[in-house]
Amino acid sequence: MRTLIVLICVLTMNLSLHAQKNNLEIGLFVGASVMGGDLVRSNLGSVSDANLAYGLILHKYVNANLAVRLNALNTRLVSSDLKPSQSEDGQIFSSETSLTELSVLVEYDILGHRRNFQATAGGLSPYIFLGAGAALTDPKPTFGEDSEEVTLDKEANYSKTRFILPFGAGLRYNVSDKMALGFELGVRPAFSDYLDGISQSRNPDKNDWYGFGSFQFWYNLSKNAVK
Repeated sequence: MRTLIVLICVLTMNLSLHAQKNNLEIGLFVGASVMGGDLVRSNLGSVSDANLAYGLILHKYVNANLAVRLNALNTRLVSSDLKPSQSEDGQIFSSETSLTELSVLVEYDILGHRRNFQATAGGLSPYIFLGAGAALTDPKPTFGEDSEEVTLDKEANYSKTRFILPFGAGLRYNVSDKMALGFELGVRPAFSDYLDGISQSRNPDKNDWYGFGSFQFWYNLSKNAVK
């Protein structure tokens, strides 16, 4: 996991050094986060407990359609049984964790040749992305009554740094030859049932995940457009 974080930092430095030679964008990420797992029945995640998500993003086009993107994002994930009627045993469990994501994405801009920075405006284009990264967490679970399963969760020795595979889709639109706007939906499987610090005392067979819905504001740092 440390190797992955170091790699992300090296890639960030490399992209910054080549800002004037290549089509490099810097962006602001603003949106909301939701979480799915043991305490959330909805397949859409903890929409009622959505929280502010924000961060910085770097985006370098390899050509008019293909790009590499780096994310440094921050949010807070919250999940809860909400009320005893939603729990099989009538107990209320809840969890809250801060989360910082460092990730690298490969992005395919489906109509990128129609919205590259040779145009002054326009060029709405959908895109898809897939990547890898690390989620740095600090779960603070609240348990119901003591039981053997609760004791197992309280004594569990789990990593607070999770490997993630972000994937999703979005839309991007050129405002000018230097600025673009985007909207994106993305999911991050965490490959663990301890993202919220709760597993055995709820559903140990159901892994946790989180996701973002976001708006993005991009500014092109490069002198040369994608061709």
